[in-house]
Amino acid sequence: MGGPFKFNICTYGPLHILTVLSSIAATALTYYATFDCHFLETTTPLEAFANLDAEFGFRRGVGVWTLEVDGKCQGWSSDEELDIPTVVARVFTMVVCIFSLMLLIMLMVPCCSMVGGTAYMQKLGQFLLIMGVLYPLSFTILKADICTGVSVCKLDYTGYVSLGASATWVLASCLAFLVRAKPVERKSGRRKLRNPPLPTVEGSLQGTTDERTKFHEQEENRATDP
Repeated sequence: MGGPFKFNICTYGPLHILTVLSSIAATALTYYATFDCHFLETTTPLEAFANLDAEFGFRRGVGVWTLEVDGKCQGWSSDEELDIPTVVARVFTMVVCIFSLMLLIMLMVPCCSMVGGTAYMQKLGQFLLIMGVLYPLSFTILKADICTGVSVCKLDYTGYVSLGASATWVLASCLAFLVRAKPVERKSGRRKLRNPPLPTVEGSLQGTTDERTKFHEQEENRATDP
């Protein structure tokens, strides 16, 4: 039986580890910015303050998929109209959320096997860059009626988190392009004896004696044959 199976968990080196960590951070920021209800802050003026500054009124947090209701994030109600900018923002944020998990798994595969190589990581780098380009399309919600139909609509803190998510996707992409796979050392399948037997003097003499005995027996047999 051979020894225990061994593999190098850092097949692609420290840059690969940094790529995985930055992708994990980008995924976490993406999910938080997508489903939190403070992407935007809208202010609807109250009748009592209609003639005053527009900042006086009912403030509410708005997210791509959730709304602030009584200080908590809840899904959009059926009364809220989904116009084209909102639908576009939802589609692209959901696409990024789904593919972020797939890319994260594909990035972790080389940690456990020698799948792919440098070209494999560069291909993943292209997809990571696409993620960084697609996610800012969530800002199309700024053109939605829920934002344009109120007196004040501005980017809230989750909106800035989404900017950080896009930047982190681009960072992960750059790191993936820099990763280089290490050469694999393949061992021969032949088994070698650790301590092969060495010829001894006694063995050599014994072999010589046996050969002489066989030679004399053959000569005697020839002499006795008619």
